[in-house]
Amino acid sequence: MLRVKLALVLVAAWIALSIGSAVAASVNFHTVDRVLVTGYRAELAARTPPPDRTVLRYLASEINRRLFRGWAVAQVVLVVAALLLVLPVPAVGAAAKATLAAASAAALANALALTPRLLRAGPPLDFVARPFTAEWEPVHRAFMRLHGAYMAVDLVKLALLVATLVLLVRVRERSRWAESGPAG
Repeated sequence: MLRVKLALVLVAAWIALSIGSAVAASVNFHTVDRVLVTGYRAELAARTPPPDRTVLRYLASEINRRLFRGWAVAQVVLVVAALLLVLPVPAVGAAAKATLAAASAAALANALALTPRLLRAGPPLDFVARPFTAEWEPVHRAFMRLHGAYMAVDLVKLALLVATLVLLVRVRERSRWAESGPAG
């Protein structure tokens, strides 16, 4: 049952990291707007010219792109590790294996298909004035469709990982019950 214990830790960490990556990406952009509020930090106003929102949003975009690249690689590693831990264990039922496989497929779709497309679609919009002109609106809409698809796939992955975690906990509990017997 060591494999099941390790899989529990891995899947729980994967869930936490998935939530953390989504939070980090949105916090980066919200921080730009917070920093630009007059009086946010007196030291900032005293030492630098007024910050340019476009430059700060570009910085947030670059940070997010780097995080997305790293997260894509990390998810491929998580997929491989989780499948190697769970698939060979006979005590893990078909439902847990199927939910993990589906979560893995969703993660791979995001990592290998949507992330590269998002990373290519975002930079052309970095320095385009908001609101978007008619010329840039189709480019923005295409980026937002990709972003929406990524988020939808990620939410499905997250739900499947939670289901996998619940099923693996049940496997672990059945194993503990079998080891200790009904009185233990």
